[in-house]
Parts: sequence; C-alpha cells; structure tokens
Amino acid sequence: MAVTLKKRKKKGMLLPHELNIDAIINDCIRSIIMSCLSLPRENMIKWTEYFPTYTLCIDTNKRMLSSVHIKLRYNKKYTRIGVDEMIIAGVNPSEFISFLENKGVKRAIDMLDNLSMV
Repeated sequence: MAVTLKKRKKKGMLLPHELNIDAIINDCIRSIIMSCLSLPRENMIKWTEYFPTYTLCIDTNKRMLSSVHIKLRYNKKYTRIGVDEMIIAGVNPSEFISFLENKGVKRAIDMLDNLSMV
C-alpha cells in the first residue's frame, strides 16, 4: 500500500471584502459593559441604567466626559467605567454614549441620589 501526498497550491491571505469598523467598535463596547457588570447574556444590556460624569478641561474650559456609571436596573450599586478604559479598548467616549442610546439603555434621572450610591 502506497501513500500519496498531494501538494496544495498556496493561496494568498484571505481578507474580508469590507472591514466593518462600526461592528468592531460595538463589539468592544459590548465586551466592556458585559465584563464590568458580569452579564451572562448580551440582551441584558438593555436592562441597564447609566449616568455620565463630566470634568472641566483646564485649558479650554469645556466640559469633558470623565466616566460613565452603569448598573442593572434592579441593583443599587453603580459600576464606574472610566474614559481611560474606553480609550484603551479603542472606543471614543461619544461612541460609547451613542451605543448605549441605540441599545435603549435608560439614562438615570435623579442625579443626586445616584451620586450618593456611587
């Protein structure tokens, strides 16, 4: 019995026709939220609440997003997601907020009570 090996033709590297940057960014945001809140499923993101906190830029005197506090609606304690963590993941803070709004995440209304829970 003889063993015959066929030589395969080398193919070039296969690249997708379109590189969807928005899908990559949304996956990064989704993974940040799911890891911070320890969510078992992706569809639980819509059951969260958030409120942003801002800081004042010394040079330009404009307000800048410093962090986003997020929690599941039935929990009392908020989890802080800082701008540094967003930037390390490759996400712009404005993209993070727009992702939350697109997913139907509610923005917390009563800020004084929320800050006391942080």
